Amino acid sequence: MDNYNKVIVWDLDNSLACAEHRSYLAENKQWEEFSEACIYDTPIQSTIELLREQKKQGYQIFIYTGRDSGQEDVTRGQFKKWGIPCDELRMWRPEQKIPSAYLKAAWIKKYIVED
Repeated sequence: MDNYNKVIVWDLDNSLACAEHRSYLAENKQWEEFSEACIYDTPIQSTIELLREQKKQGYQIFIYTGRDSGQEDVTRGQFKKWGIPCDELRMWRPEQKIPSAYLKAAWIKKYIVED
């Protein structure tokens, strides 16, 4: 298998970044506040270590997240601070009116399976 086919897709919130502190905002559908509170997320070291090991083994690391694209600078800053390698980042945009789980599946199909 060549490196092009060695891709691992990660989610971000509550996979690599602990977002539990803002879950009540999502439950109350306070999406803007939920999005902005990502600045207070903390790293989940155990999964970040696994991701780093996968990168060392030659995998491309794609992070597909339902996090609002308005938080891209914050997110990339967290990646740098936490030592998260990322070959491709895709984020939800407000004009995308579908739930993030469906969007992530569509991204996988479009950018990995069909590419």
